[in-house]
Formats: sequence, structure tokens, C-alpha cells
Amino acid sequence: MLRVLSELLWVIRRHGVEISTSTAIDAARACLEVGWDDRALLRAAIAATIVKRRDDLARVHRAFDDFFAAGGHPNDLFGRLAASGFDETELDALRRLLIALGQQRGGGEVQVLASMSGHAGEIEWLLRGAGLRRLTRSMTSSSSIGYYTEQAARELGVSRAGSAMPRIELALSDAVGAERAAALARALRGELEALRARIRLTLEARVSEAEGAPVGSGMDAPFAAMSDAEAAEVKRALRTLAARLRGAARVRERRAGRGRFDPRRTVRRAMRTGGVPIEVARRLRRRDRPSLVVVCDVSDSVRAASGFFLELVASASDLFHRVRSFVFIAEVAETTELFKGTTRDKAMAAIASGAVVSIGGVSNYARSLAELERRIARRLDRRTTVVVLGDGRTNFRGSGADVVRRLRDRARGVLWLCPEPRSSWGMGDSAMPELAAAVTEAISVRSGRELEAAARRLVRFR
Repeated sequence: MLRVLSELLWVIRRHGVEISTSTAIDAARACLEVGWDDRALLRAAIAATIVKRRDDLARVHRAFDDFFAAGGHPNDLFGRLAASGFDETELDALRRLLIALGQQRGGGEVQVLASMSGHAGEIEWLLRGAGLRRLTRSMTSSSSIGYYTEQAARELGVSRAGSAMPRIELALSDAVGAERAAALARALRGELEALRARIRLTLEARVSEAEGAPVGSGMDAPFAAMSDAEAAEVKRALRTLAARLRGAARVRERRAGRGRFDPRRTVRRAMRTGGVPIEVARRLRRRDRPSLVVVCDVSDSVRAASGFFLELVASASDLFHRVRSFVFIAEVAETTELFKGTTRDKAMAAIASGAVVSIGGVSNYARSLAELERRIARRLDRRTTVVVLGDGRTNFRGSGADVVRRLRDRARGVLWLCPEPRSSWGMGDSAMPELAAAVTEAISVRSGRELEAAARRLVRFR
């Protein structure tokens, strides 16, 4: 019962409902009281113990129904593969292969896959065995979850399991054919990505318990801990801000068209009429609208913040003569035409799906920034502002600070937005101190309100 309840609570957390340890214990006691035979009574009992806000009730009901509609807990690997269309012959071949590889010397990289079949324990036990408490001892806020997720996944063997996929696919091809073996390998890679996401959710739950629930409006909630309602509130506020900024820009343009009063020229003209200032002279100042280059890290550790940032940039693009946007993880890709050719929601969905840049790798700042410089250097001038959103976590690879410094010297300025507190800059694989020294200005942006303030700073920056 505890295993199934743990998986159910994990699914509910994934739907955006916060569940503390004490609340989970209350849910377990409620399950003991009502039993598992009456599904409707069980759903009501669990909802009564974990729902704290009115908006959460619908999420709990939806998560509960999805969980049992799927036929069981998410760790049932072969059950999910069967639901995806793989027959028993193919699953039996995979099962035998995983067992054989796990028994071989040096086959530890597939133990994580074997464990997902339900034979070697659950994910919580795996994380405990990987030394999760030791790995996350210095994790004090949600801003560093991405880094510690990678550390835990590496310790657990997720990366090694991914590297074993070609070997597994080759071995399966002898039993089920090359085409079905490739399909099974793709499904297993998806399972590994889901496992990585689950590790992150486990860490988020621990940080949430330590920090407590966010207070204030949705604009004050950390990006990584926002509910659906808070995210919608932030999006509305950012779109309203963009509209106000565009309106203020139009007012300035109208005033600039009339020009400013020029007292010296007015006095000189007055000499024609005996010193009486009949004709008022104005000084016109032409201001070309500047260009903007947006560069956004969309890796797992900053994905929550990057969505809001790109939303704001897309809404406020009219403030600039030309806007070019790029996203990167291990490689960089331009998204300028993507945002022009479709709606913001569809563009964001395409980025999140991995259709623009591969979301399976880890951030490579040095390579991505070098490629960015190659693409934009020729058109970079003093009318162009470069804005980068990224946490600066380089996975102990190069930071690309030398590239950023060259961009700063050629552009109007480089503004760096980091979704981590300054107190964590330089911790672990963070290269933010080095990057902050290379840019014109570096700002910590962890919530909608701080992003709003950064947007106003950008407008003044232009």
C-alpha cells in the first residue's frame, strides 16, 4: 500500500499540489481507515487530507483519475511499455536482456532500468542508495535544483544507462528485429528522461518542505514553485506591463515629433521682430529605435523562468527596431522566425518539446556563446542591446566569459538575468561571478515581480 500511495502522491505533486511529509502521513492514515475497495471513497479521503486551497481540489481529482486510469503506479515499466503497443514477446526479450546485462560484470549502468521494472526497489530507495542526503546537503533553495538533479542522476546511473542504449538496441535487434528494437530503445530513453524529471520533483518536494509555501501573490512566487493559477497571473501581469511600456514609448515618440523648446534659437529669431519672441524654435532629436538580441538558456534548471522571459520579450518586441531571439542548451538555435510565424504558446510548446534544440543534453555555455558570437558579430553595434537569461551553471565546462566580454565591447551593453539568488553564485558549477564581471549588468530574477523590474530596467537601458 505504501508503495502505491507514494506513487499516487508523486503524481499529485506533478499536477502542482504541494504535499508535505506530515500531509503524506495523514493521507496514509486515511487510506488505512477507508481501505482501497471503494475508489470514490478513497479519492474523497485523500483529497480531504491534502487539499489546502480551493484550486487544488480539481487538480487532486484529475491526478487521482489519471493515476488509476493508467493502470497502476508509474514505476511499472513493462506495464507502460505494453500500453504503448509492445507485445509480450518483445517485452520478454527486453526483460531477459536487462537481467542478463545486470548480472554481467560492468553491467551496473543498466541496473537503473532493471529497477524500474519493479524487481529491484522503488525510486526513493534508489535515491537513498545514491546518497541523496549527502549530495543535497548544501542545497538550500529551489534555484540550485537543476544542478543537484544532474548530480543525483549521475550518481544513480541515469547517464550511464543512456550511454548503454546503443548496446541494448543492438542486442534486441537479434530477438525482435531492428525496427522494433529501435522503437524499444526510444521508449527506454523516454523512461530515463521521465526518471530524471522524477528526481527533480523529489528534490523540489524536499526544498518546498524546507522553505515553506510561498507567500504573497503569484508575482512573488518563485518560478520553480508556481501553481498553474500563479503562472497565469504572472503571464497576465507581464502582458499588461508590455502594453504599458509600448504606450509610454508611443507618447515619447509623439513628444519627440514636436521637439523640445530651444531658448537660444528662439532668442535669435526674436531679433528679427525687435526682440519680441513671436516664433518659438524647437530642437528635434532623432532617436533610432535600438535593436535587441535575446539569448535564453532553456535547460531543465531554468526552464520555468525562461518561459516567462520569452513571453515578455515576445509581448514587448514592438519597443525595438529589430529583435533576434536565440535559445540554447548544449547548442544554440535562432527562434526569431518561430515567434514571428506562430503564436507565442505554440512557439513555447515547440521549444519545450525539443523541436528547436535538443533537451536531452546539459548546458554548454562556452560552445553556445561562441556560436552566438559567430552568428551576430557582423551586425552587432552600439544600437544593439544583448540580454541573456541563464543560471551560469556550466557543468564544470567553459563559461564563455571571454565571448561575453567581446560582445559587451561591441554592443550598447549586455544585460544578464540569472534565476538564482546572488548568494548561490559561484557555488558548485556556477560561473556567475565570472560572467557577472564580463557583462554590463547582472540581475537576479527569481519571480514575476523581479522579472517585471528587470523589464523596466531594460527599457531604461535602451
